[in-house]
Amino acid sequence: MNFNVSLVEDKAKEIRRFIVNEIGHLGVGHIGGCLSIADVLAVLYHYEIRIDPTNPKNEGRDRFILPTR
Repeated sequence: MNFNVSLVEDKAKEIRRFIVNEIGHLGVGHIGGCLSIADVLAVLYHYEIRIDPTNPKNEGRDRFILPTR
């Protein structure tokens, strides 16, 4: 696997921006826990999880479930 640290860092920053915007918009959420998992999510999405954004209904795709409570 060709692991690109710069890509993961950039994607994790995007995820963190999204989290802050969404929690700010909703007015509720656990920001600390969400922000702390951004790097893990970036690695999973770009290197581990089998997904195809152009075919989201693919039966062979992996599913990631993150409980909120």
